[in-house]
Amino acid sequence: MPPLSRLLALIFPLALAAVTPATQAFEGAVDVVAPYVRLVAPPATTTSAYMILHNTSAEMRRLVRAESPLAKAVELHTQGSDKSVMKMRPIREIVIPARGEVALKPGGHHLMLIDLEGPLREGDAVPLILRFDDGSELRLAAPLRAGVTSAAATGDATPR
Repeated sequence: MPPLSRLLALIFPLALAAVTPATQAFEGAVDVVAPYVRLVAPPATTTSAYMILHNTSAEMRRLVRAESPLAKAVELHTQGSDKSVMKMRPIREIVIPARGEVALKPGGHHLMLIDLEGPLREGDAVPLILRFDDGSELRLAAPLRAGVTSAAATGDATPR
């Protein structure tokens, strides 16, 4: 991992943890619940991120882009069946209904982190930046987890 990426990976989650609660929110528009990144074993260089996006505003929001300093690219993806064959494909946006939510989970919408810059370890946090159609952004640190263990994976969310 290049020195700058390693430094960002260490500093970003610590700084974020000092100012951000477990459920990240910004300007009352979108909350992130139960974010996590799937732990993959080396030499894998691609993984996925899951979470629940809860829109507290009266207007629909669209997640239009995501980034991480630990991946060369982060793509919005969906997975579905095409004549009995499961296929994953990139999508342009993820719609979050007004006063509603969308679960990014295995088998559905998710974020793909591509060309990881070094191995990831369970317990570490992956910095993510989510960018929305209204120009706002949300910065969070998603913990690495083995297996499917969060509420985002099942789509179960605590009602608000």
